[in-house]
Amino acid sequence: MEFVSWGLNYLANLELNLSGTVARLLLALLAGFPFAVLHRVLLRTELQRHLASIVCGLGLLYWVFGESAIHPLVSFTFTYVVVALVRPLCSDTRRRGRCRGRCSGSGSSANRTARSPARSLDH
Repeated sequence: MEFVSWGLNYLANLELNLSGTVARLLLALLAGFPFAVLHRVLLRTELQRHLASIVCGLGLLYWVFGESAIHPLVSFTFTYVVVALVRPLCSDTRRRGRCRGRCSGSGSSANRTARSPARSLDH
């Protein structure tokens, strides 16, 4: 831990004048790259990947924000619940043909051909 506190002090004293919280946020963002490599190489099943992502995410969230992490945690949880509740409604609407292009990936082939083609940048 002494190395981590030394690194935080070093980043805080750079010419960028980073505070401790900003330095921790920068290190947490950069820590995502090694975690991504370990995630891809070591974890095989979907359950392992989900659990590792949750544990690493919550750990980094608490490390950066400390006790103030409760606000983003409540916000993430609320957003997840809303999406989980709305997704079945949208898929049910899509099955019945009432979506009329509002849901992604929906619409009949006639609907798709009626749209104007995308213009290319090569005019």
